Amino acid sequence: MSPDGSRAAPAGRRQTAVGRLGLTLRGDGPVTRLVDLDQAAPLRALFPHPVPGEPLTACVTNTAGGLVAGDVLGLSVTLGGGARAMVMAQAAEKVYRSGTGAEAKVTVRLAAGPESWLEWLPRETIVFDRARLRRETALDLDPTARMLTGEILVLGRRAHGEVLSRGLIRDAWRVSIGAHLVWADALHLEGDLARARLAPAGFAGAEALATLIARLPGVAGGEAALTDDIRTRLETHDTVRAGSTTINGIVISRILSHTAEAARDAFADVWGLLRQAGGGYAATLPRLWSI
Repeated sequence: MSPDGSRAAPAGRRQTAVGRLGLTLRGDGPVTRLVDLDQAAPLRALFPHPVPGEPLTACVTNTAGGLVAGDVLGLSVTLGGGARAMVMAQAAEKVYRSGTGAEAKVTVRLAAGPESWLEWLPRETIVFDRARLRRETALDLDPTARMLTGEILVLGRRAHGEVLSRGLIRDAWRVSIGAHLVWADALHLEGDLARARLAPAGFAGAEALATLIARLPGVAGGEAALTDDIRTRLETHDTVRAGSTTINGIVISRILSHTAEAARDAFADVWGLLRQAGGGYAATLPRLWSI
């Protein structure tokens, strides 16, 4: 790695990657089985043995060690009827400084069939100063599917004394139920990122932003009661600014914090609450997520 935080490349060659990972799973009674695995470096999927009673677990890793300008990665997960799975990131994703002005692009497609359960569990995405990231995540859900997903953005490397000053962060979401778009949202920061990070009406000095998105039809008490439970839980984390709301059956929670650790802790707490309420699973995250 070069002194400015960008990943070094051999002279005369740009070290970029075009990678893909596609998972197709189907339900077979109480068991979820892998139907198809399509992967191309630097993306790989590992399948650790889950704790008894937990869904099938797939662990996604980027063997390149991060994203550089010009990288293009595509990930897709398709769950057939009755399938239950957790797809999680193995480690935090680093987005390195762009020395050329090119962008790192990531596309995620998640599809969940009838009566399925899908957890797309992220680790932190750490955006270096002057990095350029464009990411799009699209979810296509059957009306009876249950889903829990989200993202954690860390703005700069505070431990290294780095302040996020310039660059691009474009993080867009689209959620469709039964082929009908029900929610779309995009965070777009470009140019003077320091101004947006420090603005009282912006990030107000926050270092990290965490987002949780849940679709849990049939949850006890409905989405309104679940949203109230999330708000009550978030109030116990007094070092974060957070809120939760419901739009078209989608429960959306956001967390801002001056430290990545506090955002991560609040994120994990709410995630545990949601997976227990919506899926009947233990209100804990896999040990791999904490390593």
